[in-house]
Amino acid sequence: MWKAIKYILIYFAFQVLGVLIVLAPGYLMDADEAEILVIALALANLLFCLYISRKDRIRLDKQSFTIRPWTILLLTVIAVFFFILPEVELIERLDLPDNLGDELDDVGGTVLGLISIGILGPIAEELLFRGAVLGSLLQWRPIRSMPWIAIVLSAALFGLVHMNPAQMPGAIAIGLLYGWLVYRTGSLLPGIIGHIFNNSLVCILEMFPEEEGSPETVAEMFDSPFLEFLAVAGSLFICFVVVKTIVRQVNEHYMPQEPDLVADDLSGQQ
Repeated sequence: MWKAIKYILIYFAFQVLGVLIVLAPGYLMDADEAEILVIALALANLLFCLYISRKDRIRLDKQSFTIRPWTILLLTVIAVFFFILPEVELIERLDLPDNLGDELDDVGGTVLGLISIGILGPIAEELLFRGAVLGSLLQWRPIRSMPWIAIVLSAALFGLVHMNPAQMPGAIAIGLLYGWLVYRTGSLLPGIIGHIFNNSLVCILEMFPEEEGSPETVAEMFDSPFLEFLAVAGSLFICFVVVKTIVRQVNEHYMPQEPDLVADDLSGQQ
């Protein structure tokens, strides 16, 4: 457990390092905070990917970036897409504060923001949470024979690290799927692709200015509460069916492995 926390603290240290490196030369002192933030995030995520990719930290080989059949990747993206509406509905119903709304508006709708938040960020976070953190938790002696606890804990940590109430429910839910996929297939690719799709979609949408009078909530998108319910329930049902199909395909193509072997693989131990 402490090893997993150590990797998370190192991840945050790289975020701070990225800001210090960007500000140190003084070239960007006149840039606005959004530009500094997005450049620092890009640099920090790139450096962290290089750090965490060492073979004694996580295992990265051909299996880490392949999946069979390839339709699992497509299904993962579809599941992420249809989960968006129920996730937003839940956030609005619970009135969860979005601490990053304004910052995302400033940095997300740029090409550099797309590269940093939409691509490099997801890769770094998947290497961290579905690689180093999950691998460490699977090795944790109190739960070594109960991999589902390690998957749940890694998803919970993934949600908490965002430090934004509006992002936590979705991050935890989708983290469960990504974690299970890594545990059963040994591949980080579905989580990376799904994560990139989700973040990139948000960044691309931020590139287009909202028209005056456009709906700002799920309720405003529909003429009646009944239509809203049908849309959310329908999206959730499709998401459920897609996830069930993913589980079936994984079970058909991958034999269950011993938790110890999976833990050693993810953590880079032989």
